Amino acid sequence: MIHQKDSQQFSHRESSPFSAHPPTPERGNCTYCEYRLPLIVFILTIIIVTATGYVTLRYIQSKLVESAGQTLATTATNIANKLDTLLNERYGDIQLLANAKSFREQDREAMKMQLLSMFDFYSTYEWLGVTDKNGRLIVSTDQSAVGQDRSTREWFRSVRDHGGIHIRPPQRSQDSHETMAIAFTAPIYDRGGQFIGAVTSRVSMPVLEDSFRRAMTALQEQWGTSTRLEYQFIRLNGDVIADSVLHEEGESNLINLGVHSAKLAVSSPADYIQERHARLKKDVVTGYARSKGLNGGDALQFGALLRADYDDIAAPIRHTMFLVGMAALAMVLPLGLALLWSIRGLRQSVLTVTSEHERATAAEQKFRHILNSTPDAIIIVNSDGKIVLNNPRAETLFGYSPGTLLDQPMDILLPERVRKRHKKHNELFFDHPATRPMGAGLMLSGRLHNGSEFSTDVSLSFMDTPEGRFAIASIRDVTLQKQHEQELEAAKMEALSSTRVKSEFLASMSHEIRTPLNAIIGTADLLWDTPLSSEQRKYLRVFRRAGDALLGLISDILDLSKIEAGYMELDSISFNLEELIDKIMDMLAMQANENSLEFACRIDPDVPRHLIGDPVRLTQILVNLLGNAIKFTEKGSVILHVTKDMRASMAGAIHFTVTDTGIGIPPDKLEVIFERFRQGDSSRTRQYGGTGLGLAISKHLAERMHGRIWVESTVGKGSRFHCTVTLDVQTTIDPPQPSPIIELNGLKTLIVDDHSINRLIIREMLSESHADITEAMDGPSAIRILGEAADQGRPFELLLLDCRMPNMDGFQVVDHLKQNALDTGLTIIILTSDDWANDIARTYDLALGGYLIKPIRRADLIKTIEIACRRMKEAVARTRKVHSPPHDDMPGPPRKILLAEDSPDNQMLIRSYLRDTDYQLDIVDNGTQAVEKIKDTRYDVILMDMQMPVMDGFAATGAIRQWEDDHQLAPVPIIALTALALKEEAAKSLKAGCTVHMTKPIRKKTLLDILKQPMGKQAA
Repeated sequence: MIHQKDSQQFSHRESSPFSAHPPTPERGNCTYCEYRLPLIVFILTIIIVTATGYVTLRYIQSKLVESAGQTLATTATNIANKLDTLLNERYGDIQLLANAKSFREQDREAMKMQLLSMFDFYSTYEWLGVTDKNGRLIVSTDQSAVGQDRSTREWFRSVRDHGGIHIRPPQRSQDSHETMAIAFTAPIYDRGGQFIGAVTSRVSMPVLEDSFRRAMTALQEQWGTSTRLEYQFIRLNGDVIADSVLHEEGESNLINLGVHSAKLAVSSPADYIQERHARLKKDVVTGYARSKGLNGGDALQFGALLRADYDDIAAPIRHTMFLVGMAALAMVLPLGLALLWSIRGLRQSVLTVTSEHERATAAEQKFRHILNSTPDAIIIVNSDGKIVLNNPRAETLFGYSPGTLLDQPMDILLPERVRKRHKKHNELFFDHPATRPMGAGLMLSGRLHNGSEFSTDVSLSFMDTPEGRFAIASIRDVTLQKQHEQELEAAKMEALSSTRVKSEFLASMSHEIRTPLNAIIGTADLLWDTPLSSEQRKYLRVFRRAGDALLGLISDILDLSKIEAGYMELDSISFNLEELIDKIMDMLAMQANENSLEFACRIDPDVPRHLIGDPVRLTQILVNLLGNAIKFTEKGSVILHVTKDMRASMAGAIHFTVTDTGIGIPPDKLEVIFERFRQGDSSRTRQYGGTGLGLAISKHLAERMHGRIWVESTVGKGSRFHCTVTLDVQTTIDPPQPSPIIELNGLKTLIVDDHSINRLIIREMLSESHADITEAMDGPSAIRILGEAADQGRPFELLLLDCRMPNMDGFQVVDHLKQNALDTGLTIIILTSDDWANDIARTYDLALGGYLIKPIRRADLIKTIEIACRRMKEAVARTRKVHSPPHDDMPGPPRKILLAEDSPDNQMLIRSYLRDTDYQLDIVDNGTQAVEKIKDTRYDVILMDMQMPVMDGFAATGAIRQWEDDHQLAPVPIIALTALALKEEAAKSLKAGCTVHMTKPIRKKTLLDILKQPMGKQAA
């Protein structure tokens, strides 16, 4: 109860702020006193929030600067390491040149070719040259410098008087066209150890900087274009040799200017520092690192400095904190004013608080309201297992009348079969209570009042009170949910069944299309071998190409379908990478030759050859990339380069690069071309053909091999496709076959080709032959080199001559040599590509040593050189026919073959394939006839179509194997023929008992090759 006097005072105070006459302050009860404490609290809160925000800003800003500094230091270290690598490589170059045979023998033409090759190959060189023992330049990449006197230069005097390699730190000179360059000079000694000259090079610092700017560009992209970055390279004495902003190379010394980071860069490990920019007078964060020098020594050690503006680094967090502070201020001020304004009302509300009993009653009513309105059944149980409280939903859910569940044991709501187990769980729960949320995965059964059961989901929690511990159970009927789950499971099974039906449909369609396609392509191959007019042969070529294109389209669609269905699996078998690439190059060589393209492949020596993976899918990737390059290149070259993937640490990480000089790809299409049914340009697609599936499939296969595919391209200049894969390397390798290495020790050999990559490939192929190899880039150079060698009495013995060169081709070179009697004792081997048939004919007409068709395989090169050299030595036997086909010592009896095939066209095709051979062929129409035939006649080989009426090939093979076991006969080889291009089909046929699996359409050469081989378990 509130007294009347108190009530009057309460009413008087309540009239306050909005009344016309505010209350007059009374002694001991002034308005200021009421607001003083909240006002102090509010002011202290603002101060604390502001101080906290400031400290937080400083901490985050310091962490941001620390992270940026570490990034700059790491980038500086990477740049310093890269600089070490590049300079060590150039140091090795000068050693290699000084010790080269051509330099020791002062073969000027060879030296020039080698210098030009290195100058063209490495962009970092500004200039290379060779002097004689008097210091006069005799060979130079700058032709205008030949003949100039360098005897007074420090580098020449150093190597002449003291030997060793002279290194000149970066500086400007006339030799480097007044650019900052590093000089490497090495002495040249003859076989007697006498000084005969020096070889020197200039490595351009600006060109080196270009490779380092990529790291800066990547960092700039990471931080955003608003962050200002700069870099500097200094010598250990502080002289600037590279400066991206002020460009004070050779004009300033940072140590003398007092730049602290410069001192640390040359004396301390890599790190970062905050400092004041010496010239720009602003705060910066500088990452620094020191290079290791040549071979870890003191020579050519530099300091690398990377700077970023401190304000640019801290700007994002400052801006963010400013916005946060303004937002906080905008929120706190209204709240503070509201708090101050409500103080009086709060003090007055204390007087109107009801008694403790009334408040408890209101809380209980609220609790019951919540309990009654929840959609789940709520039951509270004591430690004796009796229900002490429940909501109406519990009574409705279990079918009980209102109020009948109280004081009942919880067991009445459970099926009888679980009550005993529930009692133990209940005791354990009260001893060690734990909360279990709804949907925890434990599905229980509840018992209705009428005895029936239903599915429930139960959550448990506990409550400790002065009266003891209680368990709170929330129960939900999940019968409909269970039904939905069953429906979803049924829908899932239906979807899986649909996927299987789709796969079976695709397999069936593949079979139905490939079966007639086998007859079409095979008949075209047979017709090609018959006498035809030129016009008929032209039509037939279109016919064959269309068939091959249709076969490729079917294979691509089938692969795409397997990818979408998740059935694409990769094999893991051993294979030789070099042999695989040789087959791919042979496969595509004719297409490249038809386009008159230079088609070559180079595999780096450090690339592992013996790998474990899926050679078929790897072949598919490379054929797609090379085939596209050939298709979209009208002139020029297509080059495949195989290297180790330097960005991966695994030994089996391989990087394939396909470079062409074709039409190129627009920048906005570089990603589109890897999507399904998409090409770079629909108009060009109509011109060149294609479905847009090859690259999409190749991308998926590369990713399955833990790699990726990407492209770099310039419209009108060509493209460069990159593909990386990661394969396993064979740990145990079978003993290698005798390597076809011939000993050409000292044999003077001249390689003539206008493409430097082809000369490099041939030189590497002959690296183990110990031949004395010289290179020429065109016909006139070759004639001059051959003439000079003949005049000196040291003529060349072997000439590898490209017949397709600009201005003067290979055959014109041969004519000149014959007219001038320079071909005496010279073995000439022609290198041909596009018009190879006519070139080979001219080779025979000119009675040359032999020919090689590009792309050149190492084994073919060795064998051709061996045969050609033997012919030259055995002059007496020149009139005999050299290319005689191998013959068997004793002709064996004809081999009997049984063909089980239901298609008349395919029967005719196989019969035509074997018409001019010694094989005897019998034909049956189904598996039943094949089984009966094998019982009467013993065959050497059975060609078994796996999809036939009456009895298919799988059942027929099983019956034949069973009959052989019953009669204790050796199993006859059975070759499975199927149009289903699925890995599962191959495994299924081999499991049925077949020896070899072949996929239609079947080529004549493939079939004959299989028949000639011993029948082991293999897939064709």
